[in-house]
Amino acid sequence: MKYIAVIGCSFTAHDCPGDENVDEWNSWSQYIPQDFPNVEVHNYGCSGMAANYFDTLLKSLTHFKHYKYDAVIIQLSSATRWALPLETPAENYIRYNDFWNSNEDPLTSPLIIEHEIPTNVDRYKHMLDLNSLITFGGKNITGIKHSKLVVREKLSYINSLVQGGLPLTKRYLENFINTIPMYEKYFNKIFYWSAFDHANNIGKDCSSFDELKKHTNTDYSKYTRVDKGDPGHLNREGNKLLYQIYIKDSAIGNWLEGIN
Repeated sequence: MKYIAVIGCSFTAHDCPGDENVDEWNSWSQYIPQDFPNVEVHNYGCSGMAANYFDTLLKSLTHFKHYKYDAVIIQLSSATRWALPLETPAENYIRYNDFWNSNEDPLTSPLIIEHEIPTNVDRYKHMLDLNSLITFGGKNITGIKHSKLVVREKLSYINSLVQGGLPLTKRYLENFINTIPMYEKYFNKIFYWSAFDHANNIGKDCSSFDELKKHTNTDYSKYTRVDKGDPGHLNREGNKLLYQIYIKDSAIGNWLEGIN
């Protein structure tokens, strides 16, 4: 059996905070084990996360004792996002409230827990990550209502930082991408691609959303959760299409074919 870890934000995460039916909000990654019977996929995607979270998670995976991964697939997120330590529970965001309402000490508990949530897909596991981070995008807090003014002040400060002519968040993302090849000594293969821009090492010339636009002649709304007021995320059909035309038809698919 080959084991693959998948990292990403809500475009990869198996569930969406606020959705009661986890199986309704699925991931493109769950279709990998359906096509390749000797592969097991562990999804570490977490909604709203940024490159500094992916960086920390990737480092954690190299030290896991229970699982040794043959490959890692990273879905890069927006360059405007940044994760900061969360000082108080967040309103209307159950994942972080679960953290603060637990018996864990926010200062000493592990960022990543080797734990899994059962799904109805064979050889596919949704991995639970308990953490004390909250992620921001642009000038707004991504999908989160927060009452602490000090957090908004911190966000403004982060947005004001510039390194080498680029915002710190974008510089961090670029540096993270540059370090990805260094992890090849820990995993047989490590792939990355982006939902937002052309950065990838899987042989694509555009982002996953641009690929969907080309495939559907720019109108891919029927593949999104527009009926739930969320046109920015893919529904079950959209995730399956993304897997078929972007993931499987790439260097990732070629590698999967080669190990079967």
